[in-house]
Amino acid sequence: MFADIVFPNDNEGEFIKLAERLSIPSICFVYIFNRKDNQKARAEKLAKLQKETKLRLFLGLWVKKTETMQARKFADLILVKSTPENREVLEKREVDTLFGLEDNPKPDPMHYRYSSLNQVLCAIASQNRTIISFPFRMCLLADSERRMTLFGRISQNIRFCRKYKVPTALASFAQDPYEMRNPNDLASLGIVLGMTPGDSKNAIDSVFKRIEENQKIRDGRLIAEGIEFVD
Repeated sequence: MFADIVFPNDNEGEFIKLAERLSIPSICFVYIFNRKDNQKARAEKLAKLQKETKLRLFLGLWVKKTETMQARKFADLILVKSTPENREVLEKREVDTLFGLEDNPKPDPMHYRYSSLNQVLCAIASQNRTIISFPFRMCLLADSERRMTLFGRISQNIRFCRKYKVPTALASFAQDPYEMRNPNDLASLGIVLGMTPGDSKNAIDSVFKRIEENQKIRDGRLIAEGIEFVD
């Protein structure tokens, strides 16, 4: 099942209405983590909205690398944005997904792309099952020249991830409801950028599967990968 990743600004209801029109089955609402914020209130807000829709709603937290442990007990999904410290981030098992690796302002040299990913980072991500996410919004808002640069970097990272068996995700990362896209459109874009149909399907489903796994761990239903309590 597809779970889109979005960043609301007190407009969760607008995201839900448009997601229903786009046949998006679930949404992960992501908020910047601050230790002073009332995370319980956020969860209660989403629980109230959940009663009014058939969509599955989840809570995601965008954190810094030093905040992953504190945020883990609140969030269905832990996200970290790419920085020069990506290796340290990928070594943290509690990080679910790293995003924005391709958003480097440097121009690409002739024979290489500044995609912020290499074989060493891929090996760590594969071992820790960290998802590499490709935000559609980053490409949507870029001008034509910048978009081609981003597409080239994403294609390079897709090849890295395929080679080293790193899980990937396709999602809108929308900050406005109209930046969301139907999961079939995102899957098609993934294929254009170098994913196989199977890879593309896995990239559409990976966020929801990770959230389900995190919820089972939090509820004590999952002992280890592939081993869970059954009623």
